[in-house]
Amino acid sequence: ALKAEAVAFRTALDTIGRFTVKKQTGGDDVLFGTVTNGDVAEAIEAATKKEVDRRDITVPEIHRTGTYKVQVKLHSEVTAEINLEVVSH
Repeated sequence: ALKAEAVAFRTALDTIGRFTVKKQTGGDDVLFGTVTNGDVAEAIEAATKKEVDRRDITVPEIHRTGTYKVQVKLHSEVTAEINLEVVSH
C-alpha cells in the first residue's frame, strides 16, 4: 500500500512538472547561499499539500538561478525526479 501511494505521489509530482524556489541573488544571477533540501521540501509541500522528508531529497550543488533536476526518494523502491526552477526574488 505504501509503495502504491508513493507511485501515485510520483505521478502527481510529474504532473506538476516544475517547482520553484526563490532565493536572493547577487550580480550575474549568483545565489547568496545555496538551495537546500529543506527549500525543496517546502516548495513541494506548498504545491502538493503533502509533506516530504527533507532527508529523502538529493539536491545538486546550485549556485546560480536556472532549472535543475532533483531526486526525491518517496519509498525504498520509488524515486521521483523533479524539475526545480531557482529564481531570484
